[in-house]
Amino acid sequence: MIRTLTKTGNSMALRLTKEMREHLGINDKIDVQYVEGAIILRRPPMAFDRAKGSALDKLDSTLSRIR
Repeated sequence: MIRTLTKTGNSMALRLTKEMREHLGINDKIDVQYVEGAIILRRPPMAFDRAKGSALDKLDSTLSRIR
């Protein structure tokens, strides 16, 4: 995918579409990694309590569909 950068002050910004944010599962923070020849965007690591809550919600949903 080719995207156009937007000028913001002395910097250039990449606008993330709603579809891109939903795909990554992010809201306002993002993990940015630099590797040779690339910049990788990832959702930030979840805190344990948040990850536990998310896993339990998914388990509840799955179990309710099975019943």
